[in-house]
Amino acid sequence: MFKRNLILSLISCNFLFNLAFIHAQSARNPVIFADVPDMSMIRVGDVYYMSSTTMHMSPGLPIMKSEDLVNWEIINYAYDILDDVNALNLGNGKNAYGGGSWASCLRYHDGVYYVSTFSGTTNKTYIYTTNDIERGPWDAISFAPAYHDHTLFFDDDGRIYMIWGVGKLMIAESDVPVEMERIPLTQKTVFLKAECNFKDRADIAKFYYSLDEKLWKPIGSPLKMAYTIPHFMGYRFGLFNYATQNTGGYVDFDYFQIKERTGRGNNPE
Repeated sequence: MFKRNLILSLISCNFLFNLAFIHAQSARNPVIFADVPDMSMIRVGDVYYMSSTTMHMSPGLPIMKSEDLVNWEIINYAYDILDDVNALNLGNGKNAYGGGSWASCLRYHDGVYYVSTFSGTTNKTYIYTTNDIERGPWDAISFAPAYHDHTLFFDDDGRIYMIWGVGKLMIAESDVPVEMERIPLTQKTVFLKAECNFKDRADIAKFYYSLDEKLWKPIGSPLKMAYTIPHFMGYRFGLFNYATQNTGGYVDFDYFQIKERTGRGNNPE
């Protein structure tokens, strides 16, 4: 009886081992039987997302989804048409065969999906954003020049960098405003304060707002102010209006003061 149970146990172990072996060998190269070049991939939770190059074809910049890195499906495209130019529209005898958009970069940061690309056809860089990568819609911005083979990097201090280049790598800090916090207002006047601590090279800036210029509340995150020799410029104070919904609007600043003394606690002077 003991011998029979031992044989059955060995058969069961062998069966389970074979199942595990078959599962481990279920992925074969090529994983995708298609032309999927210049892949950029992220994982959000338990789901993987990937973007690729479509060059002159539209819709373009496909977004793919997988839960096991083996089985992929196309779930979206970042754009229907890259830009309205003759080469992409096949107008006036022009074409963009082999051109269009190349080498995308896919990122996820603070609940927002970013996918960017560049085009030698238009000499522009394109950045698309959405809160829902599977259904969209996508918001788009573009600017010159075309940053070849670039990547986006979101630092822990809230600053955003773009790195690009072939052979020699270049890096630049993004000047695209980033919303750190939103405060609903029921009045037309608000007071703003920025405090900078340069003591012992702390180089930390903190931001506050007040509805009555008496009680100050912190807003956003502290900013680490980096000073680098290549840039050779310190930080500057500035106040401005940035419209997030529609183009236009204005803000009227009554005064701007600079003081050496900084406040303490939640009620800085």
